[in-house]
Amino acid sequence: MGRPRIYDTPHFCLHTYVRKGHTYVEAYRNEWDPEKKRSRIAQRKYVGVLDTTTGRVRLGKKYLSENPQYEGKILYYEDKQLVERTPEEVQEELDKRVPSPLNDVVSYGASAACWLVAQQSGMLEDLKKTFGAEVGADLLRLAVYQYLDGGSMDCFEQWASQHWLPKARTFSGQRISEMLSKITHQDITSYLKLRNHRCVEHFNKVKTQAEELKKPGPRFRYLALDSTALSTYSVTISSAAYGYAKQNPELRQVNFTLGVDYLNGDVCYAYESEGSITDKSVYPHLMMDLHYNGYNLQDTVIVTVISLKYANGLRNGANSDTHRCKQLTEHGEERCIKLREVAGFSAVRTIFQIVGPRKILHCLLGK
Repeated sequence: MGRPRIYDTPHFCLHTYVRKGHTYVEAYRNEWDPEKKRSRIAQRKYVGVLDTTTGRVRLGKKYLSENPQYEGKILYYEDKQLVERTPEEVQEELDKRVPSPLNDVVSYGASAACWLVAQQSGMLEDLKKTFGAEVGADLLRLAVYQYLDGGSMDCFEQWASQHWLPKARTFSGQRISEMLSKITHQDITSYLKLRNHRCVEHFNKVKTQAEELKKPGPRFRYLALDSTALSTYSVTISSAAYGYAKQNPELRQVNFTLGVDYLNGDVCYAYESEGSITDKSVYPHLMMDLHYNGYNLQDTVIVTVISLKYANGLRNGANSDTHRCKQLTEHGEERCIKLREVAGFSAVRTIFQIVGPRKILHCLLGK
């Protein structure tokens, strides 16, 4: 297929307009209005009728008389330009096109912004590397849908037809269930490890730049942990159990803990636990899980929120979890837990500062 010839219209721009159900191409030229201090259209020229299916333009007689170079040419309107193509070339392209599932009018801004952020942050690349190119992109589409709308998966097909995403795809709730059922815990762990690796690289880059500029930089990497309980009607989720529920106490629940990097706000860790386990009881398991999955905690400060009652129990040495916190890792490899109250908060923000393996020092409160 030869390269299409593009015809220039000096000093004129092309656009389309619709009138009485037909689409027309028009050329116009702008000039500056010194009194109103703004640009205005100084001249318009009717170009011809546009076939919206094929993109072909049938030029008007007056426009042809003023532009005889177009005589006998088969022209198409592409990217606001007149392009010469053969009907065979156009038909070949039309045959390759896949019908778009999008409606005639779609929402663009928010979904496009989410997709761009995922690309620039490397999230899309990590999803594809973990789950494969097609499934990884589909998971991102579902994530954008949940972030912007938060509706049922059965409604994704309708939502996707109304919002722009690259290479638009719609799939049913059954297709989504089949896709999600194939995702394993190891897949999720592998993906989060990739995200954590990017966070560590970003931290080292910021630290190195600060050292080169001889400016104060971050001494430690901070990882914020927070947990929540989600109620469920499911009877197949093994970790669903009855526990302290702020809402729907008649339902079982699952506890989820997320780890967020302080420097870039990226989620780089997740932990699922039974709904009957309290927040304070899950912390030792979190530390062991982080260590087991290869998270380097040597220069990491883990920040979380616990109740004031629990902090007082640690201060008085009356809480049995103090002993459990000392047994954080296997094979006798231990960590130091440093508890510090932060002014201005009704709760105590707990900082687990890792000072080194092999030796547990003691639990401290205050400076």
